[in-house]
Amino acid sequence: MNSYDIIYNKFLDDDHKTITKGGIQTYISDLCDLITNENGRVRIVQFSDVDFTYNLSDNVKVVGFKINCNKNSKRFQKLYDAAVLSREEKDVITIFATDTMIPKNVNGICIAIQHGIHWDIPKDTNRRLLRQIVSKVRLAYNIIKGLEKVRKVVCVDYNFLNWYRTHVDRVLDNIIVIPNYTRIAELYEKPCDSVNIIFARRLFDYRGTRVFTIAVKRLLDEKENVTVTIAGDGPDEKWMRQQLESYPNVSFIQYEKQNSLEIHKDKHIAVVPTVGSEGTSLSLLEAMSAQCAVVCTNVGGITNIVLNNYNGKIVNAGDVDQLYQAIKELIDNPESRERLAKTGYETVKYAFSYERWVNQWSEVIKNI
Repeated sequence: MNSYDIIYNKFLDDDHKTITKGGIQTYISDLCDLITNENGRVRIVQFSDVDFTYNLSDNVKVVGFKINCNKNSKRFQKLYDAAVLSREEKDVITIFATDTMIPKNVNGICIAIQHGIHWDIPKDTNRRLLRQIVSKVRLAYNIIKGLEKVRKVVCVDYNFLNWYRTHVDRVLDNIIVIPNYTRIAELYEKPCDSVNIIFARRLFDYRGTRVFTIAVKRLLDEKENVTVTIAGDGPDEKWMRQQLESYPNVSFIQYEKQNSLEIHKDKHIAVVPTVGSEGTSLSLLEAMSAQCAVVCTNVGGITNIVLNNYNGKIVNAGDVDQLYQAIKELIDNPESRERLAKTGYETVKYAFSYERWVNQWSEVIKNI
């Protein structure tokens, strides 16, 4: 039975029992299921305010270490060292749940998961252009050097691989792309008495909360047969509620990740208006699996999934007018909406299914 340490910043919350919310946490949970189904054992190693151990299942446990250090690079090294020193077995495979946590010194067999370009979020800065360029070069150097320390790098999209090629005159043979995934929903009829729109994301500005809210307010002022569901939580929830409080056909809900397909079931249009920091979007894939016509932006791994006007609509990131026009077109044209929903469903069924992801990861584990 093979043993694995998955190292991540904070998998369990401060109560040391509740899994924190996020796409990486979902990825870790599914990876644990995959490994244990292959007769493996997993420890998830994280930072904590106190040392603790919590058993998630017979073959999966979470171990927290109290690390007294503020500088990230040293904290990551100390966490990795604590994981190695506490091992009861020698031949443990280390999986860094995100490439940003690879420390300076590693030993043994290590895998890193690269979740897409996360440094493309627009920033208001007064720094001169040369300083901005130097900062990006330093970041690129650190990322590339970090990836050279591990046996295998699993990327969730081709966008990062293309970025890597622009900086390095060779592509390491340890880089493999395994796109993100979704469970495939059953086909079902959508309601026809209204057009239902959903925004199912963490409510952060960089996820497009502001541009979505402004665009959808214009639509709600014009259309009577439209409902809007905002599913998620985050720092922008208060602002969104204030902006939309006068519209009775807007609802805010929260949901568990495993219920994502269910909450999309009666929705016609899903909007993923990310302005940056996006890999192969789980939210986008889940919406397409639930036969929603999707409107998304031209960032990150999204363009590895959607071809404009074939299986969704793509608009420029941060462009309120384009977002408004794309949603409006799908509201006004049910035939176009149904066609995009159908081709979107077929896309994820054949290229982004959970079963395909499991098979690709199984090959990595078998060959490592």
